[in-house]
Amino acid sequence: MVTLDLEVANNESLKQWNENLMNIRDTVLPESLGKVKSQKEGIKIFKEEIANLRLSMKQSADEIKITVDTVLDDNTTNLDIMEASILGEMAEQEKESEDYILYLEKKIVDYSIDMSTWKPSELVMTFSKEIENDILITFPELTEPRVPTFTKGIITKEKVGRLFGFIKPGTDPRFPKYNDETGPDGTLIVLCPQPVIMEPTGFVTKVDGYHTVTTEEDLLYTD
Repeated sequence: MVTLDLEVANNESLKQWNENLMNIRDTVLPESLGKVKSQKEGIKIFKEEIANLRLSMKQSADEIKITVDTVLDDNTTNLDIMEASILGEMAEQEKESEDYILYLEKKIVDYSIDMSTWKPSELVMTFSKEIENDILITFPELTEPRVPTFTKGIITKEKVGRLFGFIKPGTDPRFPKYNDETGPDGTLIVLCPQPVIMEPTGFVTKVDGYHTVTTEEDLLYTD
């Protein structure tokens, strides 16, 4: 009778052993391989998205640079227009000043006569009207050019950062969550990163099969 019980126990143990082996081979291993594959794909996608983030930041920086260049071009154009207008006015005033010098030089020539050939009374009689009617033109009015001013804007890292955008930690996980699963026969399967070993439970009154335990002897599998 004892021999029969032992044979039954051995058969049940071998059956349980085979079931565990099949469960690992047909379920746990494929699922684990699938998760490893998914993890590798997740890493690939993660790297691609990081590259896209770098590209987006570069594009944002380029857009800011383009905008700054546009503002610079607009202000430079306005400054060129102001410069041309002011230089035009200054050129006109310079021409008026040069004309005035010519006018004075002509006056000097007009008044430069040989007085030795004239008697004073004759000189006064001849040129009195010209002297009385000759009004000396004053020097043309000159205006000082007003140089345009540049009011520098307040540029701070915070203001540029708001235009540029911010990078912050993500909220959506990219890797599968490793949860406990249930085998096809209803047994509990725990995917544990620690190495596992198979140890027999012993045969006392009822055959319990095999338990999966960690190297710290923590029970992971039971009927």
